[in-house]
Formats: sequence, structure tokens, C-alpha cells
Amino acid sequence: MKPTMSLALMCLVVALAAPILARPDGHVKDSLGRILRPGQTYYIVPATPETGGGLFSNSEEICPLDILQSKNPLDLGLPIRFNSELWFVKELTNVTIEFEAPNWFLCPKESKGWRVVYSQDFKKTLVISTGGSSNPSGFQIQREGDAYKIVYCTIMSPTTCKNVGIFTDLSGVRHLALTNDEALLVKFQKTNVESELKTKLRMFPFY
Repeated sequence: MKPTMSLALMCLVVALAAPILARPDGHVKDSLGRILRPGQTYYIVPATPETGGGLFSNSEEICPLDILQSKNPLDLGLPIRFNSELWFVKELTNVTIEFEAPNWFLCPKESKGWRVVYSQDFKKTLVISTGGSSNPSGFQIQREGDAYKIVYCTIMSPTTCKNVGIFTDLSGVRHLALTNDEALLVKFQKTNVESELKTKLRMFPFY
């Protein structure tokens, strides 16, 4: 009788614990496993170095600036900052993403926030640009295996989301853009004093 009772009790414990173990807390974490905090600065880098480097803004444009990906895997790009209604960054929750470059005086009237715009140059491809609002936008972060992807969900249809991926133009420049295809898988790397000093030396990395 006792072994039967013990087995039943074990099954009950496993049944109760399984949903908890299978259900993540939803916190987005950086490359060292720490929870992402609004107000702190991070680099958005590819999950695999083979897919290029970090993200930066296009210095060849008049503001607002499209967002590009560096081809150099060692280039961290420009630091970004998240704004959220929560004290942490959570998956499937709208956040604002904005550059935190100290040299942004080159675009004094433009917001650093990301937004989605139509590009006439690329047959109305929806590209990611700057000049967005500081309020939480339609950008969300979703876990994808050991990495994350950024998606954009429209206000008209919050459940309809497009992946944020890479659109490569005829010159080989990599533009951040919305796509129904494969997303750019990324990780978030916390900035440090050394990397921040490098950022102060240049606003626009070479690509």
C-alpha cells in the first residue's frame, strides 16, 4: 500500500510541476543571462557571428536615418535603450527601441526611436528607420531557441506580426526591414566602459 501511495504522490508532484517548468517567466535576458532593464544600454548583435555585426544608422542619408547591419562580425554597432511600461523587458510586450549614441546631435530634431516606414527606393519595402516616438511602439521581442527575434505588430491587428530581418540592396548594404521570411536572430550584449568609449569616437560605423 505504501509504495502505491508514494508512486501516486510522485505522479501528482510531477504533474503539478511540469506546467511550471515548461512555462518560462517571459523575461528577456542578455548574453550573460541577466534580465534586460529599461533605461540601461545594450548592443543588439547577431546570435551567430557568421551573419554579420551589430546595428547602426545610415550616415549617407538626411535624417531620419535607416538602420543598417554591419558586415563586420567584430563591430558591435551603436548602443540601444529599451523603454517599457514594466521595470523589465518582457517577451510579447510592446517596447520602444532607441539608439543611445552620444553623438546624436547630428540629427537634433529627430528622435532616436525606431519606427517602420515605406521605402520608395526599395519598392516600398517596410524598412526600420529612426524618428519614432518615445512611447512603446509595436516592436516586441520573442524567444527563438537560444536566441531572440524582434517582431513588429501593427496597432490595427496586434496578433499580426512580421519578423524583423535583413534586406540587402543591390550595393550589398544590409537594411533592417520587416519580412515574412526568416528573422534576424539576435542576442543583447550589455555595454561596458570600453565599448562606450569606442562609440563616442564615431556615430556611424563603416559597413
